[in-house]
Amino acid sequence: KKGYFKAPYIGGKTGTSNDYHDMWFVGLTDTYTMGVWVGKDTPSSVEYLHSISPQLSIFKGTLQAAY
Repeated sequence: KKGYFKAPYIGGKTGTSNDYHDMWFVGLTDTYTMGVWVGKDTPSSVEYLHSISPQLSIFKGTLQAAY
């Protein structure tokens, strides 16, 4: 729900790496396809961000700006 955007078609898949070093979201609408990565330059945990799902907020915000 955090990444929901009203579009004729929308879908996507989240993912994390081992020990929460990376968080991903790949999503698409009828018009756009986007991949979002959240992590650090040097591998360390971003587990503290897991509950707020920043990758979904970035996806949604970018779509809002694009549409």
